[in-house]
This record gives sequence, structure tokens and C-alpha cells, in this order.
Amino acid sequence: MKKIGIGLLTASVVLGTVGCGGSSGGGNTVSDGTTRSITGTWTAETSDSVSCIETWVFGSSYTVNSMNYDAEGTFSFATSENTDGRHALALTETTNDGGQECTDSPYGDDLPGDGTFYLEYSGVDAFDVYTSSSGGTSVGAFTRT
Repeated sequence: MKKIGIGLLTASVVLGTVGCGGSSGGGNTVSDGTTRSITGTWTAETSDSVSCIETWVFGSSYTVNSMNYDAEGTFSFATSENTDGRHALALTETTNDGGQECTDSPYGDDLPGDGTFYLEYSGVDAFDVYTSSSGGTSVGAFTRT
């Protein structure tokens, strides 16, 4: 009986420690490091960064501002990584003003309207954007502001 009691106590402590996990940075990462949040404001400097910074904002919907181009829409974000370490971000544009976006804009150049990007985080507050779920070249690097 003593061995069973000690075993259950040990299991409770281990499970309690693993189960607590928790998060830091406003829910942007958890103890396993593979779950992320897209919520917030993200900026990227494009090749014409002297005059152009692209901003993506995510909350209950998303907005994109890129030079004279503004768009809004809905999105779905996979908080867990795929097997290649990327998070799928599916965008559905509901409105845009038809303006001119930044040169080399990831949003305007690589995903006009609806589609899916794949984000590879290099930290809680930074990610690279890809147009495929694995491989390829980053089409933009964003940091949380």
C-alpha cells in the first residue's frame, strides 16, 4: 500500500508540473515553444524601407497597411507548428482601397486577396513569411511592435 501511495504522489507532482505549463509575454508562447499567437501589430521593412513600412494587425480580424494600400479581412491562424516548424495563416480579404502597396510587399505581391501564408517564428516577437508550408525563400520578415 505504501508503494502505491508514493507512486500516486509522485505521479501527481509530475503531472501537476507538466500540466501547469503557463505562458509568458501575454500568451505568445508556452513551455513547449511550438504554440504561438498572431495577435498584435507586426511590421516589416520592405526593400524600399526608407519610405515604406508594411504593417499587419491581428485581433478579431486583420488589417494591412502598405504605403497607400489598406486592406481588411478575416483570418484563421494555426497556433501549432506543422512538421516543418511553420504556422498556417489563411487570409480572406473583405475590403481594400486599391492603393499602391510597398515595393516587395509580402501581402500585395505574394498573396493578392485570399490565400495562405506560412509563418516561421524565430522568437516570440519575430517571424518570416513563406508562400509554402516547407522550403522556399522568405518573402518578408516581421517583428511585433
